[in-house]
Amino acid sequence: MDWSDDVAFAVHDLEDGLIAGFLQPLQFAEDYFAEAVHRNINRAPVITKPNLEEVREILKELTQRLRASAAWPSKGNIREVCKHYINRFVTAASLKEASDPKTVFDFAVDVPDNVRKESAVLKAICFEFVILDERSTTFAFKGKEIVRRLFEALKANTMEGAGRYRFTLFPRDMRDFLDGIQDNESALARAVCDYVASLTDGQALHLYRRLFEPLGGSPFEPI
Repeated sequence: MDWSDDVAFAVHDLEDGLIAGFLQPLQFAEDYFAEAVHRNINRAPVITKPNLEEVREILKELTQRLRASAAWPSKGNIREVCKHYINRFVTAASLKEASDPKTVFDFAVDVPDNVRKESAVLKAICFEFVILDERSTTFAFKGKEIVRRLFEALKANTMEGAGRYRFTLFPRDMRDFLDGIQDNESALARAVCDYVASLTDGQALHLYRRLFEPLGGSPFEPI
């Protein structure tokens, strides 16, 4: 399962990053790019870590594969390259068993070090230049702030200080439940957390607009 997750993260996020334009293959040969990828790997909890020269060689091969098409980096070319890596990573793995296997826990997946290093490089590319790109981090920050402000506003509405408006920010079918645990601050906080977690992205954004934006829609619109 761990290796399956590694393969999915390394390859599919690479594909998404290339197609979305976060990753520009011409940058892969630059020293700063290889050095940033190498630093990212060294910070990660990776057992098999390539050195800087190995990172450069893996990036070089990736670039060459992406340049194999005259129309590079077209979506079709990118997908073909990603298929190559999926096939390589999957077929390189082999099953290793204990001397006298009796349960599924007596088996393990064995992956050659060179293949693990390739996977580590692809993952580090995605983490360093997609996930940590300011276009991604600013959206992540906004999402975190939306959730934080929703939780704080709703939590305050469960406190005694809300007076006669206590629990009124919640759907009517939740109010009796909240009233029943009104003296248990920990349980109230958990209920608020569960309520916020139950919202879809669209519902959370809609509720945020209603609570904090002056033009946040009509009171007759359902959340």
